[in-house]
Amino acid sequence: MANGKSPAEALLDAIVARGVTPTLKDAGFRKTGRTYHRRHGETVQVVNLQLSHGSTAMEKEFFINVGIAFDAICELMGVPLLDRPKEYECDERGFRDRLELLMPASPDSWIVRAGEENAETLGSLHRLIPLLRVELD
Repeated sequence: MANGKSPAEALLDAIVARGVTPTLKDAGFRKTGRTYHRRHGETVQVVNLQLSHGSTAMEKEFFINVGIAFDAICELMGVPLLDRPKEYECDERGFRDRLELLMPASPDSWIVRAGEENAETLGSLHRLIPLLRVELD
């Protein structure tokens, strides 16, 4: 834990770097922490990986949240247009929900365990993140 990260957190970062970041960066998303943003026309789109409160040093459970902030709704509601809203800030600016509610083929959550291969988690991300990208496009 040279950088202060637990074994599972370091593994999660590696899986996200392989299973999420390339697809979203290729689509124009910018990454900050575990949140990705992009301006797409008159919207700002947000994809956020949220750790579960029940996560431990050896196991990280996470969820994928998706938000869309619409410029027109921001103007109508009198709220500032943000280039990088938090996904929960999309509630008053448009829309947000968990990936499993937007894409029924998605699991409710993903789990990464230190000391395990985690191929199923990586495979699921490799399959679903490109589908999300297509939907957001």
